[in-house]
Amino acid sequence: MFEHVSNVDQTTTNIPVGPEEWLEKKVQHKHKSDDPYKINIPLRSDGSEYKIEDLKQDQKQIVFFVLKALQKWVNEREIKDPEANLLRMTIRGQAGSGKSTLINTLVTVLIKMWGYQDVVHVMAPTGGAAHGVGGHTVHKFLRAKDTEKRKSFSEVHVKFLTKKLRFALCMIFDERSLMASTLLGQAEHTTASYAHGCAHHSVSWGGIPIVIVCGDDYQLPSIKKGVYYIRFPHEHPSSTTGHYQARGELLWWETTKVVMELDASKRVREDQRAFSEFLTRL
Repeated sequence: MFEHVSNVDQTTTNIPVGPEEWLEKKVQHKHKSDDPYKINIPLRSDGSEYKIEDLKQDQKQIVFFVLKALQKWVNEREIKDPEANLLRMTIRGQAGSGKSTLINTLVTVLIKMWGYQDVVHVMAPTGGAAHGVGGHTVHKFLRAKDTEKRKSFSEVHVKFLTKKLRFALCMIFDERSLMASTLLGQAEHTTASYAHGCAHHSVSWGGIPIVIVCGDDYQLPSIKKGVYYIRFPHEHPSSTTGHYQARGELLWWETTKVVMELDASKRVREDQRAFSEFLTRL
């Protein structure tokens, strides 16, 4: 029922590698003096940009897989079905496996491809996690809460979301293990209500083509029921399961249709690798 993707072969899957025609036309900076949208891409601690060529092989495979999916969506966007060619995926990796580097590289590539800041949004359930990937908390950006009570939006925030999500192509959520199902359900509801001018509000995430959840499955789970405590899709929710929790549980299943995993920690020195592998097995 679900597809686990790993060790993607770039030749057999026809993934766009390097400066091919499609990327050459898309990857560009648009620095115009009259441009109302300032382009800011994430930078490394030394001030350099995140580049695909600097990634490890497992990280490259994931970036190319996402770009291939986006290329397919763009090239076939005239299809009448708004649910066609949507990618919902999970990226797994323990601490130090390069999730943050992967996210920042993907964000850099997408922003440079379209020359537009709000083509991609990165969020996390906590401030520390959001800061680590240069994003926002889900609570602040989408006004989502991990309860069944939905917060009303001010006129200012309605305009904010309408602008931010109008041309969104990718949503990335880090630290999935810390997200409650109700929080995910509210986040999707709000996104669908404002994405692409609310043209496809009944479609998952408003028809945004790429939605990725990332996380370390060795971390402790969220306080409230999250990805580790969900019913099977064919099971009916219990009488105590709220609307947003039920929606969030189905969304978790949706992201398991494609699962890709980063290899072991990239921050471990060789003389510490045996000890790191021992801890991983615990």
